[in-house]
Amino acid sequence: MRSLLRLAGVLALTASLIAQTGNEQVSPPTPQNFGPDTYRTGVFTGRRITRPGLTCDSASEGGRVCTGFLPSAVDRTLLDVTVMLPPGTGPHPLVALLHGWGGSKSSSGDIADALLAERYAVLRYSARGFGDSWGQVNLSDVHVEMEDLRSMIGQIVDRQELQIDADAVATTGASYGGGESWLALL
Repeated sequence: MRSLLRLAGVLALTASLIAQTGNEQVSPPTPQNFGPDTYRTGVFTGRRITRPGLTCDSASEGGRVCTGFLPSAVDRTLLDVTVMLPPGTGPHPLVALLHGWGGSKSSSGDIADALLAERYAVLRYSARGFGDSWGQVNLSDVHVEMEDLRSMIGQIVDRQELQIDADAVATTGASYGGGESWLALL
């Protein structure tokens, strides 16, 4: 009986709050001034601290993995990169797998493994300011993060020993990486 009385009291209170909110005048919020967007490049680039370049392991049944740091064409900021190559000879189609906000190149390993199993080469890198990459995040800025993406793909495609098919390149990602994939499409 007490639980029924409590439930009736909660329902009455809820109905009262709904009725009060319905009588208030609804208007847009007052205008706010926000600071300017930040657009910073050339800071915390990792130059003279981290050695650029990729190191590849030996070919095996599972393919090859290359890791290291590549400089972005934007400002030479060093980004932490992994390229996973399927077994066999190329040319291999390439998928750039972009991580979510707060993630790194190590995110979405299940997706990377599935792509590799389908014989795609997979480019994974930590966006600037995430993971072990240097630089400052610029929040999907087409002048920074999109140029980083182009630069990473270009450098991987240009490496003849990786045998990447330059005419078969795609991007995909989760959350923030999905947004970057969408921006890349535009």
